[in-house]
Amino acid sequence: MRRDPNLDLLRAAAITLVLIFHIAGQSLPFDSRLLPFTNLGSFGVDLFFVLSGWLIGGLYWREHAEFGDVKIRQFLSRRWMRTLPPYYIAMFLGWLAVRGQRGEPFDAGYLLFFQNYYKIIPFFSVSWSLCIEEHFYLLLPWLLWVVVRQPKIGIALAIVLVVVPPIWRWTIWQRNPHYELGYMFAATHLHCEGLVLGVVASAIAVLHPERWKAIQTTARYLAIPVLMLFISMAFWPIGAQYMIGYTALAFIWVIVLAAVASKQALPGARSRLIYWLAVSSYSIYLVHVLALHGSKTLFARLHIDAPMMDLIMAIAVIGIASAVFHFGVERTSILLRDRLMPRRTAEVPVGGVV
Repeated sequence: MRRDPNLDLLRAAAITLVLIFHIAGQSLPFDSRLLPFTNLGSFGVDLFFVLSGWLIGGLYWREHAEFGDVKIRQFLSRRWMRTLPPYYIAMFLGWLAVRGQRGEPFDAGYLLFFQNYYKIIPFFSVSWSLCIEEHFYLLLPWLLWVVVRQPKIGIALAIVLVVVPPIWRWTIWQRNPHYELGYMFAATHLHCEGLVLGVVASAIAVLHPERWKAIQTTARYLAIPVLMLFISMAFWPIGAQYMIGYTALAFIWVIVLAAVASKQALPGARSRLIYWLAVSSYSIYLVHVLALHGSKTLFARLHIDAPMMDLIMAIAVIGIASAVFHFGVERTSILLRDRLMPRRTAEVPVGGVV
């Protein structure tokens, strides 16, 4: 099984951005002047979308290239076995926390990933992105089945799925220029561009390798400018971020991915820290908000007025909770999946365990 250290670096960067966003949002020792930049951390999820599209698309195209078809039931079952058990356990832990704190009743919509279509997500807020991914995983094999038989339809469909979301968000913002973490931000049809472009990139890389090499050459020249564009988003009005920002991010991150994928390892990409951040990023994402809340509660009860210690404790608690969850839940789920549903293809997409 191959790993691309540069994609590990991107995955580690994505989860680090998310952690910075949530830790800074808890009023830990960050200068308020840095908030526009720490808020950029929320866009780490859009990097995860591009990476997920790249990896899941690569699995599909490689299986189709090797066998001439894709066993969709096995394809979906392996994906669900990889993602669902950790999700349900983390979701249940999150519900127990809010049940104990504010008597939150259990919402069965969470079992079927409906919560990203609620006006406001009541608890386990990070699950919005998992809803989008699960909806996408469910539809993707059937869409690609059509694409294989009608390539022109596939091109048109990809264009529609990238163009329609910003137009739809624009109409929503004109009616209600007020940001809420719920439907207007998290609905699948409003925030799917990164996944779509990741799949498109994987299709070009597998089916048209010479064309992909040309794209990578261009992407290397564009990588620094688009990263500067990303940093500039700290100063964009919230409306611009909402209406066109997520589409811009999808292109930014797919250009960065193209620039570094399968290339010489970037500085630090082979470090153990980057490796473990990448490997455990799903577990970190699932439990970090609950761990951060637990750390803040514990620190408040200790009555210690030392913000830097608060930050150190938060990082330590997140690290411990994530490690326990990764080894106890996520790895168990992966091992069980591989025993019950062995991979059909001999090769996986460059980038690691999927």
